[in-house]
Amino acid sequence: MALLVASCQQDPQSANGPNLPLAQGGHGGGGSTTPANPAITYISSTTSHGHTTWGIAVMDTSGANQTVIYTPSTGYIVYNPTWSPTGGSIAFAESDFSLGVSAIKVIDVSVNSSGVAVGSNLRTIASWSASDSEGVFNNDDDCGPAWCQQSTTGKIAFLLYHTNWSGSPNHYRTDLCTIPQAGGTVTMLATRTPSNNGVADMLFAPTWSPDDSHIAARVFAGGPDPVLVFDMTGAVTDSTPLATTSTNRPVRWSHSGLNELVIGSGGTNPMYYLTPGSSPTSESITGSTGTWSPNNSGIMYLNGGAMLKVIPNTTTATTVLSSASGIGGNLDWRQN
Repeated sequence: MALLVASCQQDPQSANGPNLPLAQGGHGGGGSTTPANPAITYISSTTSHGHTTWGIAVMDTSGANQTVIYTPSTGYIVYNPTWSPTGGSIAFAESDFSLGVSAIKVIDVSVNSSGVAVGSNLRTIASWSASDSEGVFNNDDDCGPAWCQQSTTGKIAFLLYHTNWSGSPNHYRTDLCTIPQAGGTVTMLATRTPSNNGVADMLFAPTWSPDDSHIAARVFAGGPDPVLVFDMTGAVTDSTPLATTSTNRPVRWSHSGLNELVIGSGGTNPMYYLTPGSSPTSESITGSTGTWSPNNSGIMYLNGGAMLKVIPNTTTATTVLSSASGIGGNLDWRQN
């Protein structure tokens, strides 16, 4: 595993660091925004003259105050932003397919004196070069990163994809890994190698349990696609197949006080709920990139061109934005 790890200038979990909750002012806080906002991070997407510009953005729970806090260099795309447990930083993946390079980066988020969200202290905690034939590449997949839920854990989970296009047995092998949130040694918990030298059996969408004792991920197995739950030794403690072959749809675990996963749907497939060890259920809601509210009372998701909030395990949904133009997906709701 040829990994380039960048040293982080500041431990983002330091008591004096910028990773304080925004509700406490955060780094350079104050301003006119309410303590709960910005609450949601997402991928921004704007297209002009056939060219799409991607960015890391934040907004309020109402969809208001959409603000891009980071735009990558031309040719690079960003995806899968994830809040730190205390809500002061966002980790995300960045890649340039043509160059064959990728990285996991972290940016701090604060609110200035005018109430506007701003990003600062951008740093790279891990990167992969063109010669590695591996990285956190994204192709409409969900490879992470996923920040842990407890501040004491201090780790970020992600999937390392091996993309050896020569057709070796490792082509599209996926490794479930963790890395300290400040950068450092990558730990591989589990690996899956495709049985047909293709994309079958790939892992997608890592997500931490509320107590950080387990990580769940989807498998693209050619259907029905199971959800696997791994412990911190990499052992599979639960495997539950879904009823459809909706492939690489996001999986999100609830926060403390609930032990349930929501699995986003694709097309006309339903959104699933899963308690490890039990059969999956569905309420016939269709949508993608579901993300839990801090108290687990709602799930924000995208459906077509709109953004909605649904009460878990019901069909009760409220339209937050009738037109989610500019929101490219990968919603993540702060838990603090």
